[in-house]
Amino acid sequence: MPEALPSWVLEPLLPGDWFEVGGILQRDFFARVSRLKSANDQSMPLEQGRLEKVRFLELSFFKEWLLCEVQVNFEPGLKGLVSLLYGPHGLIVVNGKSQGIHTINRLSLKPLDAAGTGPAYLRFFCSAIRGEKGRFQIVEPESPFSFHPDSSESDCNEFRQRLEPVKVNTGMDSVLSVTALSIYDGGLYRCKFEIQQNGTVMMLEDEELCIDIPLCSEEFQGPFRIWKKNENSSK
Repeated sequence: MPEALPSWVLEPLLPGDWFEVGGILQRDFFARVSRLKSANDQSMPLEQGRLEKVRFLELSFFKEWLLCEVQVNFEPGLKGLVSLLYGPHGLIVVNGKSQGIHTINRLSLKPLDAAGTGPAYLRFFCSAIRGEKGRFQIVEPESPFSFHPDSSESDCNEFRQRLEPVKVNTGMDSVLSVTALSIYDGGLYRCKFEIQQNGTVMMLEDEELCIDIPLCSEEFQGPFRIWKKNENSSK
């Protein structure tokens, strides 16, 4: 009887139409990822892990670049997802810092508009960049969530009722002014951003709406989003 395929242990870094590959395409991609390891890239500590799955997402704001996530099994009950950008110039690790993103911006960033590419870029940028307490995840009414198992239905409903869509206005020099809700360090905030056409993002204001939101917390180790069986899931 064939071995059951592993399931994804965490929601994707971004919502969207992700697709998976298997067989020879998966093996070829894993070989590319492993070369980051063999090149002694300190941001990719894969030596103790086994690559399990890979998924890809087309990005509307970059020319010829995909966002991909690789699931790594480190040991029983401990897995991690590493996000990478995959394009004409190879693989770039999404490691919580902005340097790699701005390198791609100079090469492949499309015009950022208020209706599509601008909000999409902000969702990506805020999930790719991390502060001391994690990423600045943009959330909207249709966003998928992993609610904490101890959360009551009323807590979950109250949280969802606070959500609102992203609002974007275009100013001089096509600078985008954006109001969006963001999750950071277990709190929900209403934030005002400014996005330049070169991909520079500035957070101008943030207003705390609530703390101790009823969602599973995230843990990062280096570039990995970490899943631990005994804390986050029964998978």
